[in-house]
Amino acid sequence: MTYLVEQVKGTKTAAQALGISQRTVERYVSGKLKRPRQDLRGRLEPEVKKRWEPQIRAEGRKKAATTDDLVVSTRPLLIRSRRRHDRRFPDPRHCPGSAAAMGGPPVRGP
Repeated sequence: MTYLVEQVKGTKTAAQALGISQRTVERYVSGKLKRPRQDLRGRLEPEVKKRWEPQIRAEGRKKAATTDDLVVSTRPLLIRSRRRHDRRFPDPRHCPGSAAAMGGPPVRGP
């Protein structure tokens, strides 16, 4: 709730976005109310995600643009052996910094 209030710069706009009163938002921010009701939780989560994900992606692109290469672990590689069945090993993918900054697909590595 605090994150949403900071992002929209006020309790009134946060309250309007969630469909609750401004006083209720103030109670959550001050700590009087701790856990939102289930219906409010359902409305709060998409509102926060809508503002959170673009921010994280922008930071990732900025970080990728400043580094030379980026290694992304996509999914485990499954190897069968006699001693241990279903051993999982990471399958790293190498991606040049320029492609990562543009949000392009990773280039397959060794």
